[in-house]
Amino acid sequence: MQPNRYKVCVFHKGDEGYIRRNFVGPKPHDGAPMVVEFTSKYEEVPPPDPQLLALHATCARVAHMSSAAEFFDKLEWDAEETKVLASDGSSALLLDNLISPFAVIRGVA
Repeated sequence: MQPNRYKVCVFHKGDEGYIRRNFVGPKPHDGAPMVVEFTSKYEEVPPPDPQLLALHATCARVAHMSSAAEFFDKLEWDAEETKVLASDGSSALLLDNLISPFAVIRGVA
C-alpha cells in the first residue's frame, strides 16, 4: 500500500458510473479500481490524515446502514429542486435543515 493513495468505494453500483464519468485525473476503465492520490505542490499543505479518512469512511458506512444517508440525500434533492417555500408551511422542515448549520445558540460555549 502506497502512502496517500486510497481506493474509492461506492455503496450503490449506479454511483460508480457517475464517479467514473466525473473522475478527476486519468479515467479508470470499467472494472478497474478507482484510486485517488492526495498530493500538493505546496510542502506546507500536508495530505489528509489517514485516521480521519478512515473515520469518515466508517461514518459513511453507518449512515448508509442506518438509512440516514437517504434522508440527507433527499434533503439535498429537495433543496436543489425547491425554488420557493410553500405558503402553507409544508417546507418548514426543509428550511430548518438548510439554516440550522448557521444557527447561533446563545449561552453555549
